[in-house]
Amino acid sequence: MLASLMERLEWVPASSQSAAGLTVNAYTTVHAVQRHRLHSVMVSGACAVLVLQGEKVLSTGQASSVFPAGSMFMLPPRIPFSVENHPDSVSGRYMALCLAFGEEQLARAAGLPCAASDSATVTVTDSLRVRVDTPLIGSIAHFLDMAHQCPAEQTVLSLCLETVLTLIAARSTCLPSIWDKAATWSARCAFMVGMDPARKWDVAGIARHLAVSDRTLRRRLEAEGTSLRTVLRDVRLNSALSLLQTNAGSVGEVAARCGYDSPSRFAVLFRERFGLAPAEVLRLNAANGAHLSVTGRQMAVS
Repeated sequence: MLASLMERLEWVPASSQSAAGLTVNAYTTVHAVQRHRLHSVMVSGACAVLVLQGEKVLSTGQASSVFPAGSMFMLPPRIPFSVENHPDSVSGRYMALCLAFGEEQLARAAGLPCAASDSATVTVTDSLRVRVDTPLIGSIAHFLDMAHQCPAEQTVLSLCLETVLTLIAARSTCLPSIWDKAATWSARCAFMVGMDPARKWDVAGIARHLAVSDRTLRRRLEAEGTSLRTVLRDVRLNSALSLLQTNAGSVGEVAARCGYDSPSRFAVLFRERFGLAPAEVLRLNAANGAHLSVTGRQMAVS
């Protein structure tokens, strides 16, 4: 089953398509050829990760889980994790497919029946697991086929992606809690900033998009124990990590695309955050040649 997905990811064009209105990266592939660990990794919007080669170790606090090839898990927004990517012992490669979902898609899926859970014995990271079976893999394959055959059909692609999420809902226990995280004000701000991390965002601009006053937005972020400044920092650095992991540019180019005027200052902040320098992340992922570049599709999600 995994081989068919990897085949599709080889011939789906790497160029991104964008639609009118808000867009996000609907999917990306992440590769590595060396084992490595990253600290405080945080996604702006909820996503599902399917490990295709090698294994990933996901940790938060005292909880840690291993996800070998063929495993899937959900990542909630605005929650920091430590991650380790381990290349396969035979192929020497790590590869994972990441699927991103919008707030409205999550809201609909969170209301669906989910799998039963034994919360007394399941760790935080294990609770994010998704049971993988033939129908789920088939729905992902269909989504990738549509992304290749009709990349401009945003409504079709959104429906295909929501089909994947609907199947995930029945094969996991975590959708309601992930929806709770996605519906926070900090997550909504992060999702918006993630559309264009280089933009000079301010409270007034984001408040207008969210249809609240500046004062209300500040108060709600404060109630969640954060601020717009913190959200901007988190999103920009994690957006940079994603770009570097997918070989989307040099360190200087990535810094500029994520709102940093000084590449050297960006490199210092990046290393402080993740424990690796930006150039090290590029080397980890580019050592095996150009075929390790990003495959991705940008689309509207609702």
